[in-house]
Amino acid sequence: MSITITTNAETIKIDALNLKIQEKVKEKIRESAERVEADAAAHAPVAKQTFTKPHGKTTEIPPGFGRESIHSTMHLDKFFAKVTYLGKGYYMKYPEFGTATQAAQPFLGPAAHREEPIFLESLKDAIAEGSK
Repeated sequence: MSITITTNAETIKIDALNLKIQEKVKEKIRESAERVEADAAAHAPVAKQTFTKPHGKTTEIPPGFGRESIHSTMHLDKFFAKVTYLGKGYYMKYPEFGTATQAAQPFLGPAAHREEPIFLESLKDAIAEGSK
């Protein structure tokens, strides 16, 4: 088996991963996704008011609702994890990317960028540990 891990900073190619290394790498992927999830939730904006939509309907969003919608999903059999906002938290895309009337308040993208160097180091450590 051959796996290539690519980020903006570096590419790590691993041929014929042994089982010990695979398990270490999966553990690091899970830990990294959990750190991104926690970081994004800590930096996500919190609704402090009710919102009136253009057609006049008022929507009340409980404080913390968006933060609670941020979750990580693991697909470790494929060496993959995803952190996103789920369910009714779909509206978190508006503060993340902004709208025509609201400036962006990114939280998920920056959390992933902050994690990238930590993740790369942890992968190197996992490979070194698994190779012993």
